[in-house]
Amino acid sequence: MRTLARELQTKVGTQPTVKGWLHKKRLLGGLTFIVVRDRSGLTQALVKEKGEVEKLRGLQVGTVLEITGVVASDDRAPGGVEIHETSLKIDVPVEAEPPIEIDKPLDQFHKSDLLDTLFEYRVIGLRNPKEQAVFKIQSEIVEAIRMYLRSQDFTCIRTPKLLAAATEGGAEVFKFDYFGKEATLAQSPQFYKQMMVGVFERVFEISPVYWGARHVGCRKTSATKRDS
Repeated sequence: MRTLARELQTKVGTQPTVKGWLHKKRLLGGLTFIVVRDRSGLTQALVKEKGEVEKLRGLQVGTVLEITGVVASDDRAPGGVEIHETSLKIDVPVEAEPPIEIDKPLDQFHKSDLLDTLFEYRVIGLRNPKEQAVFKIQSEIVEAIRMYLRSQDFTCIRTPKLLAAATEGGAEVFKFDYFGKEATLAQSPQFYKQMMVGVFERVFEISPVYWGARHVGCRKTSATKRDS
């Protein structure tokens, strides 16, 4: 049964299996340490057996693998625990060197002469824990807004984003051909929310809105209510 990195603190003394991507590999004083990344965080493991170390030969960051071993407390390791007596199973080996070192701060790449590299390999750079944190924070903020509105008896709705004509005036709209007909992207959900308050009284939507070709993809949180 799979154990996530965030669960290991409660597994000291047991022998779980952690699955994920090879995030870092290093040698210290003849000892081999690896760090494995899963959706919940990082797990450090000490690999001592010669046969297990040999399995790592030539493998690069991004290799998909499973580690099984005894969880031990160690304040120096991510999460305060480390896996010992480690055995490895390589699921998907990666032998090509990565163009971006995701185990290091990406601030060094946020320079004008390196931005092309960063953007070209964005799919890899996003695996850096600090880059992941941006999306996790955004997710928590959206969830907090949603929970608050739901606690105030608002109903979440989904309004159309592809329209036959603009629903609001006074703003440039984003127009395009849709199977031979002209269509526009929705500038705002307000028109539909005004319809739905007559149904639910309180409604909200967290979704993209599009207002002008130069401002495509703005995300908007909006709520409408009608109280008697």
